[in-house]
Amino acid sequence: MMVYRLLRMRQDWATQLGYENWADMAFRARMATEKQASSLLKALQDASLPAAQKELDELRTLAQQSGRDGEFMAWDEAFWRERLREKQGIPSLDMPHAGLQLPNVLEGLLGLIEKLFGVQLQVADGEAPIWAPGVRFFRVVDQSSGFAVGGLYMDLFKAERKTRGGFWTDVAMRYSRQLGTKRLSRRPVVQIVGDVAQAAEGEEANLSLAQVQGLFRAMGAALQELLTDQEEGLMAGSRGVEIDAVGLPGRLLEMFALEPSVLESFGLTSGEAAAAALAGTFHSGAQTAEEVRLARVDLELHSSFDIQRESPFDIASRIAAETVPTLPGAEDHTPCAFESSLSSGHPAGQYADLWAQVLAADVFEAFQEVGLSDARAVRDLGLRFRASILAPGGGRAPLDAFREFRGRIPRVAALLRRRGLRRPQAGGDGVVGSAR
Repeated sequence: MMVYRLLRMRQDWATQLGYENWADMAFRARMATEKQASSLLKALQDASLPAAQKELDELRTLAQQSGRDGEFMAWDEAFWRERLREKQGIPSLDMPHAGLQLPNVLEGLLGLIEKLFGVQLQVADGEAPIWAPGVRFFRVVDQSSGFAVGGLYMDLFKAERKTRGGFWTDVAMRYSRQLGTKRLSRRPVVQIVGDVAQAAEGEEANLSLAQVQGLFRAMGAALQELLTDQEEGLMAGSRGVEIDAVGLPGRLLEMFALEPSVLESFGLTSGEAAAAALAGTFHSGAQTAEEVRLARVDLELHSSFDIQRESPFDIASRIAAETVPTLPGAEDHTPCAFESSLSSGHPAGQYADLWAQVLAADVFEAFQEVGLSDARAVRDLGLRFRASILAPGGGRAPLDAFREFRGRIPRVAALLRRRGLRRPQAGGDGVVGSAR
């Protein structure tokens, strides 16, 4: 079987290089250690499993009250979760929202970037070549110096030439000191690509809340490339940043996307903004439990997996029983469908996005602590984030950069609070980092 063969080959490669297993080798180039990643997953598991079970009980109750007969099966879960969401008046993340018109969302996003990081994205259509109608170009200008620090393309509308969905960031030209001219470094040019459906003539495209989150996340990744001042080009921007830290800027901007004050800047009423903000945490226990399940399977397959003792499917089934509520009819084919871990991406790296979200939630909480309505305090903090996290790129250890910004090591407690979860045990703040 291909899964067995692949895992065995990775184990052999790691041991031939002097490591205990693949995870032992991979974590030498991560922000977290394997022990810290496991501790994070344990903390999230302890908080999410009771919440996920409570959410499942809510769905069973709703189904019974609605006259559904028979046993509640695995395939019933998504249907009744949607019915509960509708009953509670919480908008869908995935449906286009009439109050989220693309021009208004972009205006709010550019205003937020200026407020946080002291840079303006100035429309510069016609100053740079474009590859298709509808592509926009912006100069990224530092407000304090008036200097253009880079260029940003936005290619946001659906087209046949695009082979993937959502929003993503590509680098057209990277920062380079050596390839600059007239004693100036070459500045980066970045593109944000999306698949927004074109509106009818005379109308504006409406986004869903999930698309707003995706656009903000892509902008965070773009700013990581644009606002670097790392003189070593091979470590500028996201280059050289550990995989469990590289997602921090994107996840931070994504958290701002569903902040009520930001939603109101798009044109939503205060009531609409409050309801939309709830969409991001609706039934977060089940979501978190599933993320933990996948991360634990990935980590165990690349660390303690022993083909003579337990099959990959046995591991997946055992971990599922420990991390998520079980339902009749559920089938688990994780090892065969684990594209992110087994066929591409970073083996033993499924936890990485959760780690980045821990960092982002901790940073976002710092902004909440100074008060999001205090423009001067928010700007000061944003500039500190720019100097500590964005500017050094991969030229500085992410734990050192985080410590400089936050004054301490990262804590999981902020992410638990953001998701409406809490640790069942008393005491402790969920510290996940440690001194190296």
